[in-house]
Amino acid sequence: MHTITSSYYSRLSALLVCLCLLPRPGEATQVTIWESAEDGDTLTIASILATGVPVDTVDSEGKTALMLAAFDGREPAVSYLLRHGASPSAVDHYGATALHCAASEGRVAVARRLLDAGADITRPDSFHGWTPLLYAAFEGHEDLARLLVEAGSPLDYQEPQARYTALHYAVFRNHPEVVRELLTAGADKDITTAFGETAQDIARQRGLSEIERILSRVRRAKR
Repeated sequence: MHTITSSYYSRLSALLVCLCLLPRPGEATQVTIWESAEDGDTLTIASILATGVPVDTVDSEGKTALMLAAFDGREPAVSYLLRHGASPSAVDHYGATALHCAASEGRVAVARRLLDAGADITRPDSFHGWTPLLYAAFEGHEDLARLLVEAGSPLDYQEPQARYTALHYAVFRNHPEVVRELLTAGADKDITTAFGETAQDIARQRGLSEIERILSRVRRAKR
């Protein structure tokens, strides 16, 4: 007589769980427009829109398909959604737009497409009060920061909490190339934060000698 071991029960339980997760016969697996946008699946997006789903329908966080495609760098999907009426001005529950999403992840091609479609480069989100440029500077996305600066993003905008500018965040996060980019564009290195610190003070406190040298050598460019 064979003894049924605990490992047998474990395997059986796992199998039953898997079977429960499978769709029932005749039951269709529903793919959402948000999942399709994250995957960059324009064919599925097209088929979903053809059923009458609004292009700017939002998920539980208020995010549209355009925002999710922008976050994941799905430029073809972003272009498709924009051509079919997606709004670059839509905001999620945190006040973020698709451009904020692209900026935080360094998605240059996507950000360029959004700017061409009229995305607001100056709008701060409602969570941090950050503009897209602040996100790019914080994350160290040099090329994205350059694109935003060239498009006219306010260099010296101070977010409402710590009163940091893009330059302050680039220094704080030790992104020397972004610091150089911002200074060359004319960022004011003498602006003080809510704590009375300049960019130079932050670099000194954090022991960032390379950035200290950049700040001391690069003069503020004339605008």
